[in-house]
Amino acid sequence: MMKLSIISLILLIVAVASANTAADPQPHCSVGQVSVWRNQELNCVLLTKCTFIGIVQTLEKEWTENGSNYALVRVHVVNYGTEFLKSITIATDSSLNLRDQGSIWNIQYNNNELSLPTYSTGVAPSGAFSFGYVIRGTVSPRMYIKSLTY
Repeated sequence: MMKLSIISLILLIVAVASANTAADPQPHCSVGQVSVWRNQELNCVLLTKCTFIGIVQTLEKEWTENGSNYALVRVHVVNYGTEFLKSITIATDSSLNLRDQGSIWNIQYNNNELSLPTYSTGVAPSGAFSFGYVIRGTVSPRMYIKSLTY
């Protein structure tokens, strides 16, 4: 019985490892790094060195409705670099508390990650891309760059 348990455990570990590899074939960078794709090649860049893309959040309006506070936030993704940015993934945490599902626009939002919508062509050098959202409360959430594709 003990041998059967050990063999089952080994097979389970191999199956889980294989499933993770098959489901997520792209390598990921470490915590504190940004995945930067150039010419289909992955480079991991320290987040502190990723100064060519900026995320600027502006609190545009605050109000109270039925005893709850809300805020309208506008976000600008600014390309300070010299290369055309094809795509970006921005991560946020649980502090992004949207008023409802329709309270975020001009961006794709899924599992605390934001990415350019399919109709976007990207962000040109010295250009910007804007989106907005309405949150419960008045504190804008933390956002950081997770990956960039040029």
